[in-house]
Order: sequence, then C-alpha cells, then structure tokens
Amino acid sequence: MTGESESTDSVLYRLQPIYNRYVRPHLPRKVREYNGVAVRDRALLDQTPSYPDFEAESVRQLTDAVEAGDSVAIVGGGRGVTAVYAVQSGADDVRIFEAAREYVDLARDTAARNGVGDCVAVEHAVVGDAVDLWGDAAGAHRVAAADLPDCDVLELDCEGAEVGILESLGPRPRSLVVECHPAFGAPVADVRDALPGEYRVAETVVDEYDDLPVLRAEREDA
Repeated sequence: MTGESESTDSVLYRLQPIYNRYVRPHLPRKVREYNGVAVRDRALLDQTPSYPDFEAESVRQLTDAVEAGDSVAIVGGGRGVTAVYAVQSGADDVRIFEAAREYVDLARDTAARNGVGDCVAVEHAVVGDAVDLWGDAAGAHRVAAADLPDCDVLELDCEGAEVGILESLGPRPRSLVVECHPAFGAPVADVRDALPGEYRVAETVVDEYDDLPVLRAEREDA
C-alpha cells in the first residue's frame, strides 16, 4: 500500500503543473475565505476550501497601523485581502498598485464582495523594479517610488522590489508595513538599511503562513 501511495503521489506531483497551467484557469470559480475575507478564486476542483491564517502577520501589523480616517496605499495588492482589512480598521480610502492583470480584477471583486468597493481603488501598475511578478503584467504602466501618493500607511508586498522602493520613496507615511523577500534579494537587514532615516522599526515578525518576515516601521515625528 505504501509503494502504491508513493507512486500515486509521484504521478500527481508531475501532473500538478500541467493542471495548473492548462486546466485550472478555465474552470469555474467559487468563493473561499482568506483569513476571513471572501475571495472568488477557488477553481472547481481545488481541494483547499479556505486559508484561515493567510498572511496573518501582514494583516495584524497593517490593522495595528491603520487609524480612523487614514489613507492607505498598497504596492502588491494581490487578492485584495489586506485592503479589506484596512477599510474595516478605519481607513477612508485604499489605493492598490498591482502589476498582474488577473489580480487587478480579483482585488476589485474582493473589495466589492466584502462591502468596501467604494473605498478601494485598484491601479494596474508596476512600482519600482519588476523583480518577481506573479501573473501577466502586460499593459501595466510604471510608477516610480518617488511618485507614489501621499498616504498615512504604506504596505509593500512586492516580491523583492521593496528595497528599491524604500531607497527612492517619495511620500513619508506615518507607518510602513513591509513583507520582506530574502529569496528575491530583500532580506530584513537590507530592508532595514533601505528605510528612510526618519523611521524606526517597531516590530519584525516571521509570518508562519509563508515563512516570510514582516516589518513595521513608524516615522519618529508622527
């Protein structure tokens, strides 16, 4: 039985990339929850019904940073989960910059599905260097880090681009929440070194969901 099970697992492992590339994109989508946020991205045959701990540290540190009436900018909005939490924590408006076309549409759907669509704007844009993009960035326009909008809280979840963005950052938000990506040239030490001089690190915690460090920094004069 063990040999048969291992053989089956091996076959499934080899077939998974084929399924992901050629079959899954064409299947109907259903809703599942990411850390309590409804997201319509579950393909018909997907086996995982929910992700209750999805990016728990990014969510916690963002919600700790947001105050009532805040303006929030997110570089790398993905499915839109943290944007929903930002509004639920009191933000008046959230502006997402997302490079992948499919995630632009998904983030908009997530915001609307969770009742915060009027507060969330999603822009199809690449901010800084495109180090490791998830999805198709065709048609996305470029936004320099110096041209990011003024905001109270800035979240960076941009697969290695965070160091370059911090080094040339234009706005000076009250709080920065940064998911660090050591595999893409952005370890915690480099992110710390790239912080503008007026920021102090308030907390750095490794998120157990994806084993990535999440750093929160506060502007000292805020």
